[in-house]
Parts: sequence; structure tokens; C-alpha cells
Amino acid sequence: KVSRSAPIHKSYSYKTEKTGTGSTRLNFGVNVMKKIFLCCSAGMSTSMLVKKMEQAAADRGLDVEIAAIGMANFEEAIASYDVCLLGPQIKFKLADFQAEAAKLNKRVEAIDPMAYGMMKGEQVLDQALSLLETA
Repeated sequence: KVSRSAPIHKSYSYKTEKTGTGSTRLNFGVNVMKKIFLCCSAGMSTSMLVKKMEQAAADRGLDVEIAAIGMANFEEAIASYDVCLLGPQIKFKLADFQAEAAKLNKRVEAIDPMAYGMMKGEQVLDQALSLLETA
């Protein structure tokens, strides 16, 4: 006779950690860490959106690091992050930043202005994750 055990359901807990770059890392202890940064003029206006994205990631059990970084620090940040999304106010830098990121086989896109304006963290997280899948 074969005995069956009840299915095992994992519950994920996480802890919030501050990184050396000033971003917040959600550490779940599972999956591969995905590193995303939002880039705007000074990194301030995207900070609120980062919080919404972190909550969406936590709700899904994703192990991600998400940061808000000013455009003056783009070259340094793209070297250590997997993907970048630009705030609408610096969309004019998209082509320049895409060319720089392409040298490192990384992706950069502009955040949908409606998602940005309405602070839709889940939608922006989906956009970033889709860039990671196609990288």
C-alpha cells in the first residue's frame, strides 16, 4: 500500500534590508535575486513607486531589489542592476540609456506614463519583469 502525504505548502516570509546603494532589498531566501532600478531626474519622484512595487513583489513572493536612482548615476547603476525603467520626465534620455545598457546586454524602457502617474506598482513591476524575461 502506498501512503500519500498531504501537499506541502510553503509560506514565504521576508525581511527588508537596506543595501549599500540606499535601496531596499526584500529577501525571501528563495528564487534568484532580481535587481530593478527606476531612474528619474534625481531619484525622488520614483521613490513612492518603488514602495508600491516592493509591496507587489512581496505579495507574489518574489525576491527582488528595487531602487530609485537619479539619472546622473545611471552608468554606475546599470552595471549592477538587471533592468532599468525610466520615469516619464526623462524619457528623452531613453535612446542614450538604451545604447549604454546594450553594451552590458541589459534592457531599459520608459515607464508607462499612466501607470507612473497613478502609482501602479504592480503594473510597473510586471513591465520590469517582462524586460528580464526577454533579456
